[in-house]
Amino acid sequence: MKIRIALFSAIIGCSAGAASAALYECDIDPKSHNWLPTKLLVSHNARSKTATVNDPIIQHYNKKPMGARVKHDNDKRITFGWTVKTISPSGQRANMVYRATYLKASGKLSINAQPNGYSNKFSASGTCKVS
Repeated sequence: MKIRIALFSAIIGCSAGAASAALYECDIDPKSHNWLPTKLLVSHNARSKTATVNDPIIQHYNKKPMGARVKHDNDKRITFGWTVKTISPSGQRANMVYRATYLKASGKLSINAQPNGYSNKFSASGTCKVS
């Protein structure tokens, strides 16, 4: 709960004043993949076509919310993409490329992460509340 409040406060601070911003608060089942978050917050400003993302992984490596690209946005889905510079427990550095797709009709989310330049790919799903 504590991390949820911290994440929510951090992302709201970044999107304050954005009247047309939608906030996606997502719960994810990462199936024990350490590179996928259990919570994801996305602030999306449809007018400026910008987004800010935050989750426990971003907080650990980036220390603050970060910008995301809006890859697709249509009547059925919206897809966000972002990259986090990470270091594995063994000290290996990687740019972890994230992609999250929200299905508007069902409220379902799919998220995947892939270290840039490697074949590994981690996937999970969840649900989002949009306000």
